[in-house]
Amino acid sequence: MKKYLLFAIIAVVLGACSTNNPEMNELIGKWSEPYHVKNTVRSITFDADGYLNFVEKMDTTWEIIPDWGGIYAKMKYSVKKQRITFSGYYLYINENARRDSMFYTFVSGYSVNDNMLTIDSFSCDGGIMTPYIKPLTLYKQ
Repeated sequence: MKKYLLFAIIAVVLGACSTNNPEMNELIGKWSEPYHVKNTVRSITFDADGYLNFVEKMDTTWEIIPDWGGIYAKMKYSVKKQRITFSGYYLYINENARRDSMFYTFVSGYSVNDNMLTIDSFSCDGGIMTPYIKPLTLYKQ
């Protein structure tokens, strides 16, 4: 009987030490704006390792599609108490014509209602070159 009790205690302790974040889990997957509303579509794919991929590309459902390459950014994220912390590096060419990078981080509130994610304020480079989108509303794909 003592063996079973010891096993149960170990199982509870190991379960309590899990790094699984329920708030983070609700974000994992692809979220996107609907197609055929604007000429661009933004999407964010959150992974379980704390990284996200942001993409803004042309909406190919329109008859005329402008020639634009779009935007892609890979960032780190963490979630705590309905707030997301975003961070990454903005890459640029410095005054000596060499590649350089600038670290950025920002925090935003968010909410999830059914299949809709609303991020209060988002920028793919922390507002260095691109303005903040207030709010960014995406739908689960």
